[in-house]
Amino acid sequence: MAYDHFNLTSTDKVIAPVATDDLSGVASRAAYIVFDAIAYVLLIFLCVQAALLRLENLVDLIHVLTVIFFSGIYIFASRAIYTKLFKAPLVFGLMLEYIAVFSFVAIPAFLVVRGPEVQNFCWLTLWWHQLPALLGMFLKLSPFVAVCLMIAFCVFTSQVVRKRPQIPMLAVSAIGVLLLLQYIVIMRHGFRFMEFVALPALMIVTLLSAFRGQPRLFAKSLLLFFIAVFASWHFLGLLPVNHERSFIESSDVDKVYPPADVTAPVPAALVKDIAFDPAGDMFYIAGGRSGYVLAIDTGSGVLHHILFKNADISRIAIDRWTHDMFALDRAGADVHQFAPGSLRAMTKHSVKTDWGFVPEKIIPFDNQFYVTYSEYPAIAEFSTAGFRQEGGISLRPAGMTTFRTGASDMVAVREAGALYAVAGAHGTKGESMIVRIDPARFVVNAQVIVPDYVRSLAVDRKKLRLYAAGYFKNNIYEIDLKTMTVARSLPAPPACSNVIFDAGRKLIYSTGYFNGELMIVDAQNGRMLDMRRTCNKIEAMNLDERRDRLYIACVNGVYSASLEKYISTPMQSN
Repeated sequence: MAYDHFNLTSTDKVIAPVATDDLSGVASRAAYIVFDAIAYVLLIFLCVQAALLRLENLVDLIHVLTVIFFSGIYIFASRAIYTKLFKAPLVFGLMLEYIAVFSFVAIPAFLVVRGPEVQNFCWLTLWWHQLPALLGMFLKLSPFVAVCLMIAFCVFTSQVVRKRPQIPMLAVSAIGVLLLLQYIVIMRHGFRFMEFVALPALMIVTLLSAFRGQPRLFAKSLLLFFIAVFASWHFLGLLPVNHERSFIESSDVDKVYPPADVTAPVPAALVKDIAFDPAGDMFYIAGGRSGYVLAIDTGSGVLHHILFKNADISRIAIDRWTHDMFALDRAGADVHQFAPGSLRAMTKHSVKTDWGFVPEKIIPFDNQFYVTYSEYPAIAEFSTAGFRQEGGISLRPAGMTTFRTGASDMVAVREAGALYAVAGAHGTKGESMIVRIDPARFVVNAQVIVPDYVRSLAVDRKKLRLYAAGYFKNNIYEIDLKTMTVARSLPAPPACSNVIFDAGRKLIYSTGYFNGELMIVDAQNGRMLDMRRTCNKIEAMNLDERRDRLYIACVNGVYSASLEKYISTPMQSN
């Protein structure tokens, strides 16, 4: 007697199903299920990797098409074997499998065909090598992720062991409702979600396979759906993992943007950078994909803004010596220069090069300008006279096979007469390389390997120590700039993305990107003083030394905390 997708019909009366099958048949089907599961994971990995390698220009289009072609052949062969072993329908199940795989791979493939408007995939290398650690972090931080996993387990169990189709229907529908709510939240904050149009298709396939009682296809599509949602949340950085409001509602914390009585031209979630002019009278905000640059008077709170169409204003740089202000446009690879203390545009300079077109950071240093590029980790040198390119350094060592992403941060240390930049991924163990650059000769003269992915740098200019924020291992790595070695590891919050050194207090402030933990560490003894939750998706943090205030930009807004009151007040650790 045949069994349709592990489900017994109401007319079937079987006490011991194994009795109708010989042991060789049971063994062959069990071996097939195990082999197919392993092969399916490898197939998905290879398809996504091919699309992303294409994005990094490491493989040609023929390579991608070849991977897709052979993947399609394998899916057909696997489905044919499954049909023969389990007497399942071929055409309908095969169609659903193709839709599921295509939808999942279409997410990175869509990013591939977007042309010059690529994204920074600096997290990819560690996604491959640190996925268990990342997943563990999300399970701790987000109850919703844990709930999804529990639902998946219960649904799959009910499919295979018992005939309860209403459970999968209700469970998958619940996940669909939560996904819809997620889309609404994304739209409210101004995000474009076209990158993830494939998610509804995965949702439909999962729902249909659950309704028709196909546990194998259900397990596959649910796995892809979960990974796709997980990846999209990571990409957007909009994870509801922190509901603590003590920071936002504290009397020692002011909300400086968006203002309560003025219509905000930029959604708070799009803010990418914050900066101050040397006089401390103006506070600047980079509006990300909105194309806006905002200026807020720190005294009166008056808001000024200027719009650059089709721009992605990701960084704002202030020349500490000339007091000129520069806004970096990632999308157009342009730098907009402004007069000090105003938003009157003066000049526009292109920093596009033959090998790099996604600039990440700009630093004025000794009458030169240095620009880092993420999609091809490199640094370019420009003269102040017309922004003429005078040199370039590739930060990707010869023979490296990992993704060409990096250059997430760079600092200029005049006391050491050098530039220090995150070169990007090193090897295949999720390490990062930090290089020292001689600006006079514009060459790399030293490097140090940090055992984690680094997103942010801070400097103790007196002791010549560099602090590198580790993203996955909850550490800040202190680097001796004289010897270019890692001197010690200091505690940091999960997914640490911002680090600041307070020279006056000898303190290190660091923030967790997703859960919004602000950690304060004594730089002298390396001891954590305290930690508290702030807000979700902390994109930027800066210290206004003149006014003694710490600024944090997150998905809820830009907040200013009085260091004198905020740090001296006893904190409650969560």
